[in-house]
Amino acid sequence: MLGRAWRWLFPSQPLTIELRGDIPSAVAALRQQIARPGIRTLFREGVVGRVDESGIRVRYQRPWHRNDFAPEFVGAFKTNEGRSALVGEFRAGRRTRVFLGFWIGFVVAWWALAFGATVGTTEPGIPMPLVVLVPPFMIGFAVALSRVGRYLGESNIRRIEDTLRRAVGAGNPSSPRAS
Repeated sequence: MLGRAWRWLFPSQPLTIELRGDIPSAVAALRQQIARPGIRTLFREGVVGRVDESGIRVRYQRPWHRNDFAPEFVGAFKTNEGRSALVGEFRAGRRTRVFLGFWIGFVVAWWALAFGATVGTTEPGIPMPLVVLVPPFMIGFAVALSRVGRYLGESNIRRIEDTLRRAVGAGNPSSPRAS
């Protein structure tokens, strides 16, 4: 159940792109199209991230703007029956998943402690309606923030996918996602 809730909170979209050549040439082509993150790319708009033969992790960056809830692409190069492909998924970034996981865990722990303290005391303390209603609203706020940020970052998916296809492959996507 926890895994299902996690997948609902952080949906992912699979993407498979068949490579035109071999993996080393695909890595070289991707490195030409994708900038490494850092000070020099702070004011650059485009796809930034890490690319090597073991895998790829990229996001779309805009100058003076960062949406940590926007999806990033995480993938690896796979070879099957002599055909190579870039296989991965668009998903929430690691920092976003850790932050929201910590936030939800903290709120649930606080909820349990506040409920126990309120029920276990005879003196007036935190009003029971606050104990019952505030934590779900705090979790709901985090979920809404995640969803709005993902929605605002949907155009990043198309930009990242276009960059990847230009660099390493062509043709139709092998994913169920509509363009």
